[in-house]
Amino acid sequence: MRSETAKEFPFVKTKIKKDSQKNAKVLLKILKGKKERVIKDLKKEMEKAVRIENFEKAVKIRDRIFALEKVLAHARIFGVFEKKINYSEIEEKLKKILQTKRKIKRIEAFDISTIFGKEATGSMVTFIEGRAEKNFYRRFKIRFTKKPNDVLMLKEVLSRRFRHKEWGLPDLILIDGGKAQLSAALKLKTQNSKLKTVKIVALAKKGNKLFIENKKEPIFLKELPRGIFNLILQLRDEAHRFAISYHRKLRRKKITG
Repeated sequence: MRSETAKEFPFVKTKIKKDSQKNAKVLLKILKGKKERVIKDLKKEMEKAVRIENFEKAVKIRDRIFALEKVLAHARIFGVFEKKINYSEIEEKLKKILQTKRKIKRIEAFDISTIFGKEATGSMVTFIEGRAEKNFYRRFKIRFTKKPNDVLMLKEVLSRRFRHKEWGLPDLILIDGGKAQLSAALKLKTQNSKLKTVKIVALAKKGNKLFIENKKEPIFLKELPRGIFNLILQLRDEAHRFAISYHRKLRRKKITG
């Protein structure tokens, strides 16, 4: 019956082919992350159909938009749920590495940016349950005036950060640097009893070695579980990006007066 219909009405076969190609293009856009663009195009098509009074077509497009929005809403909910599940797994592995039973929800990463010691800046980025929370990002214009010293500049930034009780405390701190930077941060920790629950680690650029408090030898980042590997690199890169952006802003301001 289908073959007979196709022979009698060749335009039906052509229409089915065109619709299939159109649907494939829509699906490809969605897979490429262009969901909003797809919906916007469909709405334009619906409005065009209304203008030429092709109401039957407009209703069909409207139903497609509703169906697509419903599917995408479920996909977003699933994505958030999946992320939370993944972070729970990462957190458990982090707790084992850091030898703690306390929750690790809030992580702060610090970075220092300077070119020949001029316009030195520090950055603090905050991740909560593995996601960047930009409302808690902070920038520091370093006041240290002597010759460039990454350790002392980091110490200044951390000292100023911990004076802000209203910011709350992180569960974990990641600093850019090696053993010397970690030692400086731990010294500050011993001077403030309120920081005793905060865990501190330092990531050295050379070899991507992770120095952890109370551990003599560093761990190579590549040896850690993939989830922790990705999270730590993301934290470090974001802290570095944020510090650099502030550093450039200050230098531009100085040049332009």
